Amino acid sequence: MCKSCIDCPIEVKSDTGDMVGNLGCLPTYSDAIEWFNDTGKVWACHANPKKYCAGLVNIAKRYGVDVPIENIELITEQHTLEDIYA
Repeated sequence: MCKSCIDCPIEVKSDTGDMVGNLGCLPTYSDAIEWFNDTGKVWACHANPKKYCAGLVNIAKRYGVDVPIENIELITEQHTLEDIYA
């Protein structure tokens, strides 16, 4: 398992992560997995957009989805759906 942020809104482990996830400004796990399956791009960490979201990778592994963590294109809050599917 990858080490995710304590406040990861995708792999909720804290009240802060739960709160951030409920704000609705970040994608859900299912959104991020759909984008990965459709494009091969991986959601970036909300705290460090230069690395992948470890919470997403951990949950994906639990459901049998292998998300690569090397040589991947990352998706951040700045990306639009057009950017993601480009």
